[in-house]
Amino acid sequence: MTDKTYDVFLSYNSEDHEAVEKIAIYLHDQAGLHVWFDIWEIIPGVFTMDQLEQGLSSSTTCAVFVGKTGEGPWQKREVETALRQQIHHSEFRVIPVLLLDAPRVPELPMFLAENMWVDFRGKGLNDDVALWRLECGIRGMAPGRGRPIENQIENLVYLGKIYQTTGSVKEAILLYEKALELARNKGDRRIEGAILGNLGDAYAKLEELSRAIEYYEQGLNIARNVGDKENEALWLNNLGNAYKKLEETAQAIECFTLSLAIVRERGSKDFERFILANLGYTYYLSGNISQALAAYNQALDVAQEIGDKWGEQDILGQIGLLYQEIKNFSQAIKYYTPALNLAQKISAKHSIASLLFGIGYNYALQQKNDQALDHYQKALHFYEDVDDTEDKAAAMMTMGHFFVVAQEDFETARTYMKNAVKILQRLNSPRAKAYQEILAKVSYPLGIRYVEQGRWYDGLKLLEEILNIYRQNNDLQARVDILYQIARTHQLMGNFDKANLYYRDAQHLEIEASDKNLPE
Repeated sequence: MTDKTYDVFLSYNSEDHEAVEKIAIYLHDQAGLHVWFDIWEIIPGVFTMDQLEQGLSSSTTCAVFVGKTGEGPWQKREVETALRQQIHHSEFRVIPVLLLDAPRVPELPMFLAENMWVDFRGKGLNDDVALWRLECGIRGMAPGRGRPIENQIENLVYLGKIYQTTGSVKEAILLYEKALELARNKGDRRIEGAILGNLGDAYAKLEELSRAIEYYEQGLNIARNVGDKENEALWLNNLGNAYKKLEETAQAIECFTLSLAIVRERGSKDFERFILANLGYTYYLSGNISQALAAYNQALDVAQEIGDKWGEQDILGQIGLLYQEIKNFSQAIKYYTPALNLAQKISAKHSIASLLFGIGYNYALQQKNDQALDHYQKALHFYEDVDDTEDKAAAMMTMGHFFVVAQEDFETARTYMKNAVKILQRLNSPRAKAYQEILAKVSYPLGIRYVEQGRWYDGLKLLEEILNIYRQNNDLQARVDILYQIARTHQLMGNFDKANLYYRDAQHLEIEASDKNLPE
């Protein structure tokens, strides 16, 4: 038995994991409760049932969540154990919690049905009344007439931030709007301004930058009126980011500069480094390289002053990228290298992969192919251990291009490029189509080579794959060329009937392509 105690044990069907995790985060972070949530507590390799029973026995309450599919098999055992515990210890509370999609008449175990439940079926996790009732049940106190309005606003904003960080941005906006209405009714201008800024953040995440700017400006005006310097600096910075995305660099620089002055006055070094980095990148976008380097170097000084190793390696990498963009490749490597050393010290795997790739790329641009290949291969090792991102896909595609240009190794190039396409497809990225077309162009000479080497089946398989890519992007002329090549391959193999079919398809498509190119 552990001497660690929990305020609540969360029992749920795995089908309801996402909803229950949001409630777990709220109860822990916002309500300040000690929560036993299996994902957070179970130790891999230790018998699960023992850990579940230990968690229950060291908790003062059990919240039993019921969704659309009812109880899960593990959950049934948890509920039975919890109800037995309640029989032997009357102070132990078992709270049924009905989730948004729970049945209208939920099927609860007989003894559990006798307990007063908490009902999220009306408004889902946005229901502050239900959250308050759950919190009170866990604490063993009566909910009274409801949560005080100050706490309602705070909780709505907090829930909004949970939704926003987990990708449910539109739901977050609804919560912020409700909090905004309460703040305005209460006449609390400081909180009103903060919520307006949160709405700006949400719309910026949706890439609705004009609306984001409207909310940032409203929040900024209130922050200035009430003397809220912290949020004034924050909304100026975020406003600058919105203008930067719109490539309105003069306005972005003005916002960052004003924010920087406030932050320096307040002595917030972390935020100062962050704003200086934003300034550096924005000066670069505006074409002012000397100012960009000055801002980046100031950011680097601040990071080193406060011992921020993560920030230091990030700034060194950004300076390296700037030199890369202005084609000073040796200087780029000069900054990427210490950034890589720091990334290795702090075990930042994604940064290690990106920086190894960056160094390799700059060697490749100088036609130092051995050094480039060495760093690319090291980067690939680290990329295998990090999550898929568009940057990772771009690196894979660039490495593929290197093998085409520097090594004339189309097979290896194709392997890298196929991985890049798969990553973008998993991410549902619009760039996947363009990458597929590059893959097709690289694959075509390899298919021809297979045919010339007498590897007809390998050649046909590859040519058919290329044909499918061109069918998706409606490139008629490319399809004509591939169809003719497939026909010739079948002819070489003695498959004359198939060859004739492909020749006929190629000729029909060639006529269609020429008709489309005729002037109207």
